[in-house]
Amino acid sequence: MRMPNRIGRTFCRIAVAALLLSPLPDASGQEAGREVSPDDSPWVSVRAFGARGDGQADDTDAIQKAIEAAKESGSKLYFPKGDYKITRTIQINAHGLQVEGAGSNHTRILAAAEMDRMLYVHGTNVLLSGMSFNGKAMAKYGIHAFHLNGPGARLAFLAVYGARSHGFFLDHSQVIEVYHCISEHNGGDGFYITDCNATTVRFCRSRGNQGRGFTITATDYSGGCYLLDCNVETHPSNRSAGSEYVLVTAAQGTPVVIKRLWA
Repeated sequence: MRMPNRIGRTFCRIAVAALLLSPLPDASGQEAGREVSPDDSPWVSVRAFGARGDGQADDTDAIQKAIEAAKESGSKLYFPKGDYKITRTIQINAHGLQVEGAGSNHTRILAAAEMDRMLYVHGTNVLLSGMSFNGKAMAKYGIHAFHLNGPGARLAFLAVYGARSHGFFLDHSQVIEVYHCISEHNGGDGFYITDCNATTVRFCRSRGNQGRGFTITATDYSGGCYLLDCNVETHPSNRSAGSEYVLVTAAQGTPVVIKRLWA
């Protein structure tokens, strides 16, 4: 006579109980009470610090708190899909921080007050990707990277719209890579790059800006500056004879390398 499989039945009861006690996903694809991170890495969400991303609430303080907490804990910072309204500049002064959104069409940062720049980023090996910044003619600059250095420093899959001046302002930054970024309908240049050595701008698009597509200026290009596989479409008011899509000023050192620029 075969003995009952008590161990199997006990295991099934435990499994069913665990399933009933587990949080269920809500309609947004998130578990109740917890933000779902893009992978199993140690992520922290801006929502955990009070950011709502509904386009109505002022999320400035919550975003800044989340940045400081991610720096302190060494976690990556995640912006879920949403419209995040800010009323002053978001500051990132960090080393090795990774900040990612759900994509430039899904994670949108919106200026809701006069400000000098929407995002100021400074430090080493900072990665920022997957979001857009809409200055709404209230922010002078979209993204200002100042002394952003290191082989892990990257601006990727970002978009800037509606700044009063330049969309991307790369300022005295070294050994960084900017790729798959879009700068559209800003009041100045799409990308303004000054005193940046060993910097690569690749697969980026400047479209419909009031100024030039790309300006590269410096006193010394000792590490080289590379503009590769980029696209420029100027604002209709600039489409006159002799209009400048790209300006590179004279300087000493390694020349700027431009390859496969589409205009």
